[in-house]
Amino acid sequence: MPPPSRDTTISILVIGDEILAGKKVETNAQFLIREFRDLGARLRSVVVISDDPDEITHWVALLKDRSDYLITSGGVGPTHDDRTVPCIAAALGRRLVRHPELEQAIRRLYPGPITDEVLEMADLPEGTEFIHAPGLSVPCVRIENILIFPGEPEIFRKKFTAIKEMFRTTPYAVSGIRVAVDEGAIATLLKVTESRFPGVSIGSYPETDESGSTVLITLESKDPVKVRAALACLREGLDTKWVVDFTEGSPPS
Repeated sequence: MPPPSRDTTISILVIGDEILAGKKVETNAQFLIREFRDLGARLRSVVVISDDPDEITHWVALLKDRSDYLITSGGVGPTHDDRTVPCIAAALGRRLVRHPELEQAIRRLYPGPITDEVLEMADLPEGTEFIHAPGLSVPCVRIENILIFPGEPEIFRKKFTAIKEMFRTTPYAVSGIRVAVDEGAIATLLKVTESRFPGVSIGSYPETDESGSTVLITLESKDPVKVRAALACLREGLDTKWVVDFTEGSPPS
């Protein structure tokens, strides 16, 4: 695992025609976005694709080299459109092999008839590792830097929660200021502040509610000292009559 002195980077690949067709609402990536934020990991990309084998193979090969970890969601069941695992094997240039440990778990836990198609779920790329954790009747599956998760949200969340501490790194320090002014009035100040404090990411987000329009400015970095300094710089540059509120430690809601 990457050392906590730098960001742990993540890519997420969501696989399923049902997501793109609107038959099911995607929730696994949304869940991971919040989780990785709390863990201090940096999300590089979220990609949603169809069950097409060429698409899966292409994106696995591409994303696995972009981040420290690639997490896949979906396409690991016993039906004709569950193609994730063979495509991962193809992307890595590895053959599929039957894993006795996983086969035994499937035979023990699968609620329906144990058909050949069901047992094919125990066929994994050669070199696959199992990550065992308390509360998991079936271990998580890892091959190189790819973690393969089922798409069913309840099982997905249970598996990820069981192993999430392996991703924990230095947390982000986050502060925020909410201002009642147009973004154009603060654009130069934000640009100058970010240039003065390299490593501090500054975001600007217009919001409108029943009380009117405001802009939420967020500052974040792994270095809390830099965040506090950048926040002080912004406060000095902002007209006090613009400031609605500010928070050190987390952005205003």
